[in-house]
Amino acid sequence: MANDRPASYGQCILVLDRGFVFYADHAAKNDTTGLWLATNARCIRRWGTDKGLAQLVHGPLPQTSLDATAPALEISPAALLFVIPCTGDWSE
Repeated sequence: MANDRPASYGQCILVLDRGFVFYADHAAKNDTTGLWLATNARCIRRWGTDKGLAQLVHGPLPQTSLDATAPALEISPAALLFVIPCTGDWSE
C-alpha cells in the first residue's frame, strides 16, 4: 500500500485481495489501529459490466448484484489493493 494514499474517501469501490470488491459510503484509515473502516459497505457480488469496474463509478448497473449492507467493515491495510472514488446513487 502506497504511503501517499489519502487517509479518507467518500463514496468508493474498494478492491480487496482474494477477489472481494465492496462499495462503501465512506472509507477511512484509523490512526490508532491502522485498519481501514468502511461504513455502509456492500459486497459487489456481480459487477454486471462489460468494460470493468470503472463502469460502476456512477452507481450500479441493472445487472449489478449487491449483498446486504454491513454497517461497518474493518479492512487490513495489506488486504486493500486499490480504491476507486465514485459518485451516484447506490441505494436500493
